[in-house]
Parts: sequence; structure tokens; C-alpha cells
Amino acid sequence: MTRHTNVSLVKIPRIPDARGNISFLQNLEQVPFVIRKICWINDIPSGSERAGRASLVATEMVISLSGSFEVLTHNGTEACTYMLNRPDECLLIPKGHWRQFRNFSTNSIVLTLSDVPDEQEQVIEDFPTFEALLPDAN
Repeated sequence: MTRHTNVSLVKIPRIPDARGNISFLQNLEQVPFVIRKICWINDIPSGSERAGRASLVATEMVISLSGSFEVLTHNGTEACTYMLNRPDECLLIPKGHWRQFRNFSTNSIVLTLSDVPDEQEQVIEDFPTFEALLPDAN
């Protein structure tokens, strides 16, 4: 499967313990940006998909805290799909990439971290508009 060179899977520290594993994130260590927004999605129906989007200014990290789901990314040239199913692994998605969450398992929880607060975010919510903004489209 082809991977985008600037979308990457990032390992998160995990401390194993018989009572339950502990994982953590720290600004500028595991997270390559200062976290300005944290959001999560839960109570997602199994097998469903969320509408796609692309941020023109925000970099995101996406983590599956529970369950599994696919993240479809598009860099303007090609699409790639990543399966997230471990809370100690996340997907780093740079600004200007399309992303869509789909094929959720039961009890999935999606956590996203962003370097841009809501009031500064510039989001494209339909793929044809995203394509039209690409340098090759003009």
C-alpha cells in the first residue's frame, strides 16, 4: 500500500502494567506542535463513516482510544488508507490534506489533537472544492 511521505504513523509511549497500560503525549516531544485544540468523537455507530474535511492551516494527530477505524487521506495526487486500532499509535496529518474517518468498530473513540484553535481554522468540507484548490487544478 502506498503511503504519503508527509502523513505518518507515530508511536506513543506505552508503559505496560498488569493493572492497565499507560500512554501519554507531551507537547513537542511526541506531538510535533503545541496543542491548541483537543476533540473526540464517541458513540459512533459501527460501520459508519464521517464526512471528510481538509484544513488549510491545521496539522492534526488522530488516535484511536478505543476500537478501530480507517482514515482515508488524500494529498492532492493519491489516496491512502490507514487503520488505527491501537491507543499507542497515532496518525500525523499535515495541513492541506483531505481526511475522512470510516469503517468504525463498535465502541470506537477518536481523539484528535490540533495546532490551531477553532476560531482560526479554515476547513474545506467537500472534496471537489479541495481538488479545485490544488496547484495542478489551476
